[in-house]
Amino acid sequence: GRLADVIGPRRPVLAGLAAMALGAAGAALAPGFGFLVASLAVQGAGAGVAIAGTVAIVTAAYPPEHRGLAVGRYVGLGVLALPLAPLAAGALVDAGDWRLTFWLALVLTLAVLSIGVVGLRSGPPRDERVEAGSALIAIAGLALVLGGGVEATAWGWGSPATIAVVVSGLGLLAGFAAREARSREPLLDLALVRDRRIGGAAAALFLTQLGTSGVAIFLPIYLLTIVRLDPLVTGVAMLPAMVFPPALSPIAGGMADRIGTRGLAVSGGILAAIGSAWLALFATDQEYGVLVPGLVLFGVGIPLAFAAVITAGSAAAPDRQRGAAAGVLNTARWVGATVGTVAFGAMLDAVRESRLDELLAAHRLDDAQSAALDRLVLADEDAASATARDLGGAVIDAVADAFASGYRAGFWLCCGAFVIAALVSALPMQANRGLQR
Repeated sequence: GRLADVIGPRRPVLAGLAAMALGAAGAALAPGFGFLVASLAVQGAGAGVAIAGTVAIVTAAYPPEHRGLAVGRYVGLGVLALPLAPLAAGALVDAGDWRLTFWLALVLTLAVLSIGVVGLRSGPPRDERVEAGSALIAIAGLALVLGGGVEATAWGWGSPATIAVVVSGLGLLAGFAAREARSREPLLDLALVRDRRIGGAAAALFLTQLGTSGVAIFLPIYLLTIVRLDPLVTGVAMLPAMVFPPALSPIAGGMADRIGTRGLAVSGGILAAIGSAWLALFATDQEYGVLVPGLVLFGVGIPLAFAAVITAGSAAAPDRQRGAAAGVLNTARWVGATVGTVAFGAMLDAVRESRLDELLAAHRLDDAQSAALDRLVLADEDAASATARDLGGAVIDAVADAFASGYRAGFWLCCGAFVIAALVSALPMQANRGLQR
């Protein structure tokens, strides 16, 4: 975002798109898991650079009284991938080759890159510099904190490795903040974060994306492993949640221009919370139909919340710092996505293991039988068929209920995140006097 402010957004956006294309190609051709992860990291880094620049372009292209509509359209086009991606991925996986999903991503990215080369214009550069050292410190700090959280499910949350990695990351982030506070040309003006409008919007975005990622990532897994839908059918089953954001985001943005952002953000958070609570209440029924009302409420709530919060945070940024503010909002959003994924996974594992321990004690299963039942619920029927025949359907149903209970706890976590996001959005947000326009 800061780079877009200094040299104009065109070059950062094009560079980000090029990195996304490179990462997609690497993932499609990956010879092993390590190469695949590295390629995805390149793709994700490119997306982060490109998104911050595009938000700056959109907010600069419209006058203040129409920026809500512009942001709504931007969000609507972005979330259009939500209903399309599961369908496309499910169809390609059913076709027999997961690599086709990355080839499709490569083609789409190259198409957007070509449009950008022709259509984006360069702005006049400013006589300022971007601190590469600060950027590297911030990237390393975030990578260690988030990476430690992701690996904690395997290492253990109290393990020395987890503690060392996370503490090291927090130390780097503290050093980054201290460095920025002393710098005359900071990579991140801390006044942006202290400003109640931008800081509040970032906090609400973090929480909203945390809840959204938990539902959007783990609900399809629930449908695949517990409800036992096929991949393509799972993509279709997600449509009640995913068809509303593309349609409602522009409408929500236009409403934000007319009536303000606070009421929309609060309403969106409450609707998403009710939808998540519905999923939590009925996830253990192992039936798809009862989940549809929750999917609809969730799908209606998230575009209202996202459009309103992004509009509020973007509108608060000074003209010279639109890119930096977009970077703050974008970072908060995708850190929330990572934290949501990790927290939901940890909650699922903890509740599932607790219920399985109760099952072990009740039915006197040994560790080998428990592991076989785990594989059965995760659709590896061949590995566990003998155990299933030996133990009978009652035990199998109990294990499935243990897994479903883990998902239900995760959906309650998402509900809590949406409720807190609504409360944050409801708080009065005044400008920080240290933020110069």
